[in-house]
This record gives sequence, structure tokens and C-alpha cells, in this order.
Amino acid sequence: MSADEYIKEVASRLRADGAEVTTESMRELTMLVGYRSQFRLRWVATRLNLFTMVGSVQTVTVAGLEQFSKDAIDYAIARKGQFRGLQNGVAVIPVLVGERIDPDAATYATNTLVRRFSAFAWPATVDLTSRHVYKHEGRVLIGGVYADWMRQQTAIALPDPITA
Repeated sequence: MSADEYIKEVASRLRADGAEVTTESMRELTMLVGYRSQFRLRWVATRLNLFTMVGSVQTVTVAGLEQFSKDAIDYAIARKGQFRGLQNGVAVIPVLVGERIDPDAATYATNTLVRRFSAFAWPATVDLTSRHVYKHEGRVLIGGVYADWMRQQTAIALPDPITA
């Protein structure tokens, strides 16, 4: 499966889950952007604005995934973050798809959450060669109320293992 085919599959899955899907550019990278908003009383009556952003590169590095995650949060905050903290938050699933994933990038994706005030990123990376998705697997202490839903949203958009 090529990166373009995989991204088209993600777009289809996001649309089926009720997300608005567009194509945007960020730092010379064309990416798929899925957006949806969810309100839950069990989140202390909070609305979470979720952006799933998927771009492709030849090789995913930890520096590239880290920068993409930071840029993705900036993008999401600029779009829907003006009222953050007032029962309103921003979540981002920044995903880099590549033919090769540096081991440190896979570790970063499985162990790191990027946080800002009332905003966070849940980085992931997709290895098209090994057909594996690397996504957060650890405990979530700050913002843990959203963890189950974020895992569910990540699984919806990025099934693991990748099927042909």
C-alpha cells in the first residue's frame, strides 16, 4: 500500500466517523485534515475539538514527528482554540506516514504526549514497510479523562495492523 492509498483510506474512515475532511498545507507538506467536535458530560461538560492531521514523508524521524506535532497544535489552536480553558479544549492526532520509521520516532509516538494549555497532541506514525502503527500506549496522567476516547479515535482513523 502506498502513502497516498493509505491517506485516502484514512480520509474515508474519518468521513464515516463524522469528521469534516480537507487537504491543507503546512511547512511545504500537503496533509489530510479531519475535524470533529465532541461534547461529553463525563468530561466535566467539556467540548473537545479534535483534528486528525496526516502527512507523508519518506523517513519519519523523531525531530520531524516532534516538529509536525508542534505545528499541528499551532494549526488547531489557530482554528478552534480561541476559547480554550472555558469548557473547551483542542486535541490533535498528528500522523506521519513513511516507508521507514526511525526507532526513536516509534518510541516518541508510543511514549509522548505534547501538551499546551487546554490543548494536547497524541502523535502517531505509520510504517508502510512493516505495516505497523505506532501510537501512544502509556498512561495519561494530565488529561486522562480523554484517554479512552483518544485511543478510540486513533483506532478508528489508523487501524493496526495495516491491511492491504
